[in-house]
Amino acid sequence: MLFDILYVMKQLAIKNKISTNLNLGKFMPENNYKKSNLQKISQLIFSTFQNFSEGILITDKKGNIEFVNPAFTSITGYNIDEIIGKNPRILKSGHHDDVFYRSMWDSLLTKGKWQNVFYDRHKNGDINPCWLNINTIKDSKDNITNYLGFISKIDLKSHINQSYNQLTYHDPVGGMTNRILFLENLQKLMSKAFNDKTILAVMSIGLSNLKTVINTLGSSFGNLLLNKIIERLRLSLRDSDLITHVKEDEIIIVTPGIKHQEDVIHVAQKIVDVLSIVFLVDELKLFVDAHVGISLYPYHSNNPEILLKNANNAMHHISDQESNSYQFYTDTIHTLSHSRLTLESSLHKALENNDFKLRYQPQINLKTGDIVGLEALLYWYSEEDSRVIPPDEFIPLAEEIGLIVPIGDWVIKTACFQNKCWQDSGYPHVSIAINFSPRQFGQKDLIKSIDKIIEESKLDTKYLEFEITESIFISDITSITKALYDIKERGIKISIDDFGKGYSSLNYLKRFPIEKLKIDKSFIQDIVTHPDDAAIVRAIISMGNSLNIKVVAEGVETKEQLDFLIKNKCDKAQGYYFSPPLLAEDISILFNKGGFGKFC
Repeated sequence: MLFDILYVMKQLAIKNKISTNLNLGKFMPENNYKKSNLQKISQLIFSTFQNFSEGILITDKKGNIEFVNPAFTSITGYNIDEIIGKNPRILKSGHHDDVFYRSMWDSLLTKGKWQNVFYDRHKNGDINPCWLNINTIKDSKDNITNYLGFISKIDLKSHINQSYNQLTYHDPVGGMTNRILFLENLQKLMSKAFNDKTILAVMSIGLSNLKTVINTLGSSFGNLLLNKIIERLRLSLRDSDLITHVKEDEIIIVTPGIKHQEDVIHVAQKIVDVLSIVFLVDELKLFVDAHVGISLYPYHSNNPEILLKNANNAMHHISDQESNSYQFYTDTIHTLSHSRLTLESSLHKALENNDFKLRYQPQINLKTGDIVGLEALLYWYSEEDSRVIPPDEFIPLAEEIGLIVPIGDWVIKTACFQNKCWQDSGYPHVSIAINFSPRQFGQKDLIKSIDKIIEESKLDTKYLEFEITESIFISDITSITKALYDIKERGIKISIDDFGKGYSSLNYLKRFPIEKLKIDKSFIQDIVTHPDDAAIVRAIISMGNSLNIKVVAEGVETKEQLDFLIKNKCDKAQGYYFSPPLLAEDISILFNKGGFGKFC
């Protein structure tokens, strides 16, 4: 009703050539036509607004404040003289990101209204949780003239008590329903979908790098990030959609009332898009890798537990190389999920039974032909399958289920002791390179664990090298930087593996203590036949030489590839042209033979 009165009053003022500065109490008549009636309307509205319990804010179409009432000044701490003419951003708390504000303006411009919980900053610096309701005011020609906002302060104590009473049914992070209530609601939505003859989608969203943030920066910081994720999702979803936080790095969304399967794709893509935008948490820029698995009622099950399980299996089927993507559940995924569970169980047993072995692939100095390094590669000797399982088949799973940390410690320890053994036996002193997973940087006692292994093995750290991938730089930069420099201070070399494949940036070559770049084998494979790959390899070698960073080519398999690398002054190379990864005893034999001889 207030909106209607305001609009009518403005139209009367325009019609009778009476202007107003929108304080609703101070008209400046240009003639006396119906002046008394307008004054009565003005006084009525002004009196109502002045005594309104909620804060009222009116801006012009550009967002400049033209009117506030006493309740608004009480809530914000600013008096009228301090706020009139200013932009509402003066109240900005920093709690909300750009996505939040874009969603707000999109709603105001398309729907003419917006409402949500909003955190503003009081004049004294306190952060106030408020309920904000904004409406767009338009003239008879549908042009925006003003924005009218109502703001009411949330009673924090009452809010906390209410949340406490609902802990049995609600997740404490984000206020989402927990699994018990979630499954009850899901069953109700499935029944409604049956009656309405509509489709219901269950989406399992895996946040693959959230655990790294929590392990690195702590649970409080992780909760801040999770709250921002939830906030974005809520803004992108309908009020009828159900959302719950089922475990540390997984969120479930149920979208009812779908008529066509194609509509599910639209929703899934929207979720992927909003989560792919950078998050700002305490001035740190973080990216989220979201995997969305989807199951549909009634096609994939009529049981809520199984629907949830199928969506989860579809989510786990998405590889790390397919970050920010979605996958529908299929019968094939069911078969693969069963195989995955079997593999996961076997992997736990393999760690207990010490069924792992290291193989070592030589790195060759392209000027002398000497073996100057060895890359340690982990293989799983599975008694159940009676085969040797290469690392790319089980390492991603080990990272996902958290086994990569104890396995990684075993790899470092085994490689260090073996290298020291070779040195003590009189073999050449070469560096041993160990692949270091981003998940290992989440260890609380990472440096302490490395120090213990070095002390026990007595290996000189100048013969130890950690290979990291570029994906590590999308995690928390502050903690990663500290860890890398702590490692560097101990004399351990740091190299970037698979360079050029992911997030290549000159910035981190300058910022971090990188001593070596390993060109991804996908570029080496076609350097002779594909000019683009050849140009990329030349550029990386040239860049490395300019920055005094050694360059290693991976995956060298032919004489033509080797000749190209030598001609373009690449420092080192490894690949099957020289040798496959070998067991420790075979490396000893190779050392006895004197390596590969001078080939260039």
